[in-house]
Amino acid sequence: MSGRAAAPLTVDVARRLITLDAAGALLGVSGKTIRRRIADGSLPCYRRGRYMRVLEADVLTLLEYQPGFGPRRRGRAA
Repeated sequence: MSGRAAAPLTVDVARRLITLDAAGALLGVSGKTIRRRIADGSLPCYRRGRYMRVLEADVLTLLEYQPGFGPRRRGRAA
């Protein structure tokens, strides 16, 4: 052994693939809504066989740049 400590493992959020249901939970919407966004082209997805995944960074970008997307707010606007 060289006596050096191993570098800590970090997870790169920009490259993390998550399930459609996890993406929906992150945004406060259903998995079906995520599928609609994939179908209309506003959210890219990656397929591996029959499984679909999205990049977590793409999901967060979708929330940031599309006003009105995300959980519905109840009550009147101030």
